[in-house]
Amino acid sequence: MPRKMIVFLCAWTLFAATASAGDINLRCDEFDPMIYMDVNEAFCTVTGFMVTHSQNVVIKNVPTGNMVKFMKFYESTLLYMPFHLFETFPHLKTLDVSNTNILELTRNTFSAASNLTYLNLSYNNLTSIQTSVFIGANSLMRLDLSYNDISTLSVNAFCGLQIINKLLLTGNRLRELQNDIFKDNEYLENVSFEGNFLSYIRPEVFSGMRRIKEVNLSNNQLVRVHPDTFSEAASLESLMLSFNQLQNFQLTAKSIVHQLHLDNNQLTNLTINATRFVRASHNAISQLVLHQSLQLETLELSANRLHSIANITNLTSLLYLDLSDNPIGQLNISTFAQLKRLRSLNLRGNGIRELKFGMFSKQKYLEELDLSFNNMTSLNLDMFVPYLANIKKFLVDGNELSELQGNRTFADTFPMLQKLGVSRNRFNCSYLHRLLIPPSLPESVSLNIEPDSSLEETPHIRDVSCISQSQLALNASFTAEETALETHIQALSKQLELVGAHSQNLELHLAFMKVFAYVLGGLVLVGLIALVALKYLKTRRSGRYNRSSIVFHSNATMDANLTL
Repeated sequence: MPRKMIVFLCAWTLFAATASAGDINLRCDEFDPMIYMDVNEAFCTVTGFMVTHSQNVVIKNVPTGNMVKFMKFYESTLLYMPFHLFETFPHLKTLDVSNTNILELTRNTFSAASNLTYLNLSYNNLTSIQTSVFIGANSLMRLDLSYNDISTLSVNAFCGLQIINKLLLTGNRLRELQNDIFKDNEYLENVSFEGNFLSYIRPEVFSGMRRIKEVNLSNNQLVRVHPDTFSEAASLESLMLSFNQLQNFQLTAKSIVHQLHLDNNQLTNLTINATRFVRASHNAISQLVLHQSLQLETLELSANRLHSIANITNLTSLLYLDLSDNPIGQLNISTFAQLKRLRSLNLRGNGIRELKFGMFSKQKYLEELDLSFNNMTSLNLDMFVPYLANIKKFLVDGNELSELQGNRTFADTFPMLQKLGVSRNRFNCSYLHRLLIPPSLPESVSLNIEPDSSLEETPHIRDVSCISQSQLALNASFTAEETALETHIQALSKQLELVGAHSQNLELHLAFMKVFAYVLGGLVLVGLIALVALKYLKTRRSGRYNRSSIVFHSNATMDANLTL
């Protein structure tokens, strides 16, 4: 390589390094200062602004009298908040620096941000919020710190934000909250800690926050919420606690006015106190306690363990009721008699075997009725007339229906019908064809199709599977074979019962023989012992008599010898 070329490359490399390590000028690619026009529309946008660790951001050529109120960075990398940003744009109200790879907020960054009301710092790389970092932003009302990597909030992290009313910390890595974290934020109304790693909230965290209205703690690892956590919150309207690990939930004498979300926890019982919207699906709730709940309008309790709904059916203000996938079983004619305002009723997967005439006679406002995946083998459409004239959605998928009883079609029964579900039943194709075409069913009605995991090829009418004539004949032959097989099985079962009875008799005989053998053996053993004992006594007695006679004869011989 020529020497001049080498020198040129070295010089260019040095120049590039010097340039990259120096200052980088921040300019608005769209800039409307509105000095002489409507100041509320003044804005500045920046696109593709890239900063490295060795560069300093400087702002030049901006009129000092500008009235910029809105500023946003697009597809940019800042790493840090630009110095003197708020001195350059003193009237800035909205600043959006989301997704700009900001690593840290330093003190005095917002010292001149006295007019800032909305700050969006979401989707950055912040790991902590240090003490008093927002000092100076006295007018800030909304702060979005969502989707960073924040694991630490200092006790004075939000010091100076005295009128803030919305704080978003969704999708961070927080594991605990300091007791006095909100001591300066008495006007805070909405706070979100959704998607963190919180396992417990101390009751002191929300003490003194009388204006708090909405708290989102969903998708954490909460195992318990202290009953006094929101005791001082006079205006609490919404509390979201979905996707946690709560096993019980009850707030001390506290009513949540609008909505309570408790779905996907581990609750076994639930107490509801004067709330209009309650969602507690996918738990293990078997008992429901209601206090002052006559204003309850929406109740979602799907996938629980409810066997009785007696107290639920007294909630006269209910508009939406979801009881799907609970082992409720058969319902009686008066079950829903008090629920006259219902708009939607979901009874999917409740084990219902039959519907009775008059069961829905009070639901004249009902628009959606889901009876899917029960055990119904018959359905008479006449029972819905004239009561359910407002039905727009009617689902009976996944039952055992082969035909419909009554004199009415779907079009006659539900004149306002928009969606119908009859899939995964046992309709034959010719009958289903008549059922799903005009005039029985208008073409404007859409069909709900439940997915079928069966791999068998089956015919369809409007994408609803049905049973063909050949399948009916095959099913009939299978049924006959099943009947014959059942007969054989019953005969075999009777024979097995007889064999079982005989075996039981044999076992009784064997047991008796065993007992008899044991008794006989015991008697023989006792007899042998007695015989041996008698023989022993006799032998002992006979031995004693023999010794006496010997002594007697010896004495007589001695006397005879003495006489001689």
